Amino acid sequence: MKAYLIPGARRGDAGGLLPAVGVILQSDRLHVRAEVLPVPMLMAGGIKVPKRNADNWAPVLNKARFDVKPSDATMMNVVVFYHSTLKSSVQEVYMRIKEMVNNFQAHYRFNEKPFAIVEAGDNERHWGAVERFFSGKLADNLFVLDFTKPRSALDPAYPVIKRMLAASGHLSQFVNFKTYAHDAPRDAKRSNIILQAVARQILQKTGVRRKFEVRTVPPEISYTPSLFLQVRLWFADTPKSLPVPALLVGVDVFHAPLVYNPKTKKRERNASCAAIVVQLFHSSKGTSTVELYSETFRRAGGNEYELGDGVKQAISNALRAFKVNPLSVILWRDGIAETAFHHAASEEIAGIRRALNDSVAVATKGKDCGPVPVAYVVCQKRIAMKFFSRNVVGHQDGMFGAPPGTFVQGLQQDTFYINGRAPPFSTPKPVRFIIVQRDEGLKGLSVADLTWSQCHDYPNWTGPIKVPSVCQMAHKLAELAGSFNDCGETIDSASFANTIHFL
Repeated sequence: MKAYLIPGARRGDAGGLLPAVGVILQSDRLHVRAEVLPVPMLMAGGIKVPKRNADNWAPVLNKARFDVKPSDATMMNVVVFYHSTLKSSVQEVYMRIKEMVNNFQAHYRFNEKPFAIVEAGDNERHWGAVERFFSGKLADNLFVLDFTKPRSALDPAYPVIKRMLAASGHLSQFVNFKTYAHDAPRDAKRSNIILQAVARQILQKTGVRRKFEVRTVPPEISYTPSLFLQVRLWFADTPKSLPVPALLVGVDVFHAPLVYNPKTKKRERNASCAAIVVQLFHSSKGTSTVELYSETFRRAGGNEYELGDGVKQAISNALRAFKVNPLSVILWRDGIAETAFHHAASEEIAGIRRALNDSVAVATKGKDCGPVPVAYVVCQKRIAMKFFSRNVVGHQDGMFGAPPGTFVQGLQQDTFYINGRAPPFSTPKPVRFIIVQRDEGLKGLSVADLTWSQCHDYPNWTGPIKVPSVCQMAHKLAELAGSFNDCGETIDSASFANTIHFL
């Protein structure tokens, strides 16, 4: 490619094909001023995470103890489904997970022995075993552990079983033995690291200090929404300039792939799935209690950007369920190109305002209390840009990648870049954040600082991620709910409402 872009790069050709028409590749790097954003205060189980552990606070979190008395703890009845090839190791792996969960001394704990151990197989033999078990008489406080070993890296039964359990209101955690064989670990340390992460996910789903509570929602919401109030393992503080209570909203769309239709003999696109996650944020000082609300929407192929009505519905229902009158709304939208700003972004911003106007009018009985300020931020991950170091003593320029939290202000005032996750032996891409809308009431808020803080709040990863947690939750929810299309299922509004987001 360079031979066609750089003049003289091809032998016997002084100009080159594309340079002849004015397209020239410039090999020089652009130099920009960057800063590393400070790590937000992170609290994990009452322990403050040191800055030296800000890139991975799993070792600190594993030492956290929530000091719930055994008499106040709730013992969960664990049902273990396992692949038939793992029969000899089920009890041993369960005991390891049980010890890791119970060592946190949290409110929810595993019993000494599983409530039931059920053999399963692949695909139909897998979800068939689950369906047969749950058709019988069940105990209270059930939790499902699924030891799966699919033939490929991805398990086709996973989304099917997840939906079955979600519809029944049962929490679950899958352990993939195809990814790593915990029944015959080559490296015991690596196996322990993975199972420690499994234990943390289990506690994130149940809560750590008090009972998992589902708040009563107004009767006008005709379906069961996904509304969760729970105490989480850690939290990050946010800028004090954020007007609270605030709604932090994440929006993403799962674009269904083209699938061959044997009837039409053509590759056709199934319906896509949009997910909207709303988090109520009470205090800028941080809180261990998180309240989340989500909805999923079926979107026809080619109409994934028309989410104005969906945003209005989700935020309206969330406000009625939360029973709160917010002072600000910040929405992060994944997957919009600049060409869609005028139509898609404007429509979704209008949807936010309609939801807020309806809610405020009801709460204030029609009195004019002024508009609630809104910020609408687009996250663009698929960009052709990377940041490298310069002027590091003793090393040539470009030898090191930019560290996590590297912040670069774009050429436009409403654009900035943040390096989220930055492993030491790779050159990760930053995310471009574009502030499409910021009302006057949020002019004093640093959107970059808030975005960076929320990148530390995703409960499935003990380190910073690329986008704010609500945006990543929306991505996972849309992907998981949208994958049902491949199984011949139908997605409609809130069909996946009871799914736990922390997967």
